[in-house]
Amino acid sequence: MCKLVLGPEHPGTVASMNNLAETLHELRDLEGARELYQQVFDIRERTFGFDRDEAVVSMNKLAKALRALGDLRRAHKLEERRLHIRARVLGREHPDTSVSAWNLVGALGRLGEIARADRIVNEYLAWLGYCDPESLGANQRQIREKLMQRRR
Repeated sequence: MCKLVLGPEHPGTVASMNNLAETLHELRDLEGARELYQQVFDIRERTFGFDRDEAVVSMNKLAKALRALGDLRRAHKLEERRLHIRARVLGREHPDTSVSAWNLVGALGRLGEIARADRIVNEYLAWLGYCDPESLGANQRQIREKLMQRRR
């Protein structure tokens, strides 16, 4: 209905597509969710630009769907791209950059690329170990704790 009334690339239509993709994902219709997430990502990237938050968030959701389908290579590529955008736009120490780095570490770990995962930790996350946890956001504190557990 939104496509007919508002048009196929109207923000309201795209939001509805995203909501439907999330519902499909929860219902375990992973291919249907992936297809819609891909459409949402393509529209947002084309409309807003690849480094805008709308496109980057869609990139994350698409990567999540790809992981669920077992397409770890494509998911990894999206996670890597997302990290580089976040670092460039927000800075290396921004909480969203830390989350993107942690997600990429997980993707690389699932691919068995431990050395590359360690490089990402050293390049983007090691600094968290030297911070007072109270000075960090909630996500960064969780990442810091997981990094500390890895060292033990």
